[in-house]
Amino acid sequence: MPASALSPFAIGLLTMLLGSSEATERECDEDAFVDSPSVMRGAKCGQWWLVTPPAALAWTFAWARFTTPITGDFDLEVGLQRISRDARPSVEVRMPSGLILFQNGRYAFYENEAQFATDGWTAHPTLETTQPFRVRIEQRRDQVTLWIDGQLAGKHRWARLSTTGDARVAAKSLPQHRGRVRITDPQLRNLQPSTSDAPAPPAR
Repeated sequence: MPASALSPFAIGLLTMLLGSSEATERECDEDAFVDSPSVMRGAKCGQWWLVTPPAALAWTFAWARFTTPITGDFDLEVGLQRISRDARPSVEVRMPSGLILFQNGRYAFYENEAQFATDGWTAHPTLETTQPFRVRIEQRRDQVTLWIDGQLAGKHRWARLSTTGDARVAAKSLPQHRGRVRITDPQLRNLQPSTSDAPAPPAR
């Protein structure tokens, strides 16, 4: 049907729909992660693949670094799913002060070997890293709070606080395996300090 045969309402509706589609495409073009050989865009909007290089005799790592740097308190959300036969190694979210490890049925806050040896893993029976799961991590001052699939999972206080740096999704793979992690809808927001965190005014 020629465009001249369309009613003004139909033309307006078509224009709105096309404009909406173009806006969505522009949003999908935004880069959540720094370019890396280990990170590939998925077929769907908001989807990326993290792929570890294969190695015959050693564990291998790969990471996707957020383009937005952490500049203080922050709120991070990301969907994760390990798509590979080596399901045992951790999927990680790394922050300036430490990292959080995710394995089937458990998670852990990690700062260093001594802290990890003391605190160890925390059971989370519903967590299956080979199935899609979503984490939210909020850090305010030295306290980090973790939600898994919308449920509060745990809190931790960093012994050595670092307030600036990079956030990364990372994966480790067994020798002779190429690990794959699907990342969906990554979001990282730097937070303004709350009024309760602000220093008290000097006494007069």
